[in-house]
Amino acid sequence: MADLLRAARMECRLSPVTITGGDAERFADGFHRVPKRDLIAGLQVMLQMGELQIAAGIGERETLVKELSEMRVTVDEAGRDGGRSGAHDDLVFAVALACWATRKAER
Repeated sequence: MADLLRAARMECRLSPVTITGGDAERFADGFHRVPKRDLIAGLQVMLQMGELQIAAGIGERETLVKELSEMRVTVDEAGRDGGRSGAHDDLVFAVALACWATRKAER
């Protein structure tokens, strides 16, 4: 998919991300590889610190709040993602990726 977007020569910056079960963030071959646990932990911290709020009138707000409340990330003994629970997590990961990209741009 990233190759198709790059070939379209869109007037925006692309930052392809592969979500991994690994223990460290990496960048290689034009792709960021980011552990799931880092994405979710970053989102949790932003919510807890009040850096991210979910607007009352936003579409799919109830769905996002439900997904957030059902999200669980476990870490195995080696520090890698041991899985997660929550039947649906698309909105959670969309927001988590947006927050990750924002933090990345600030560095």
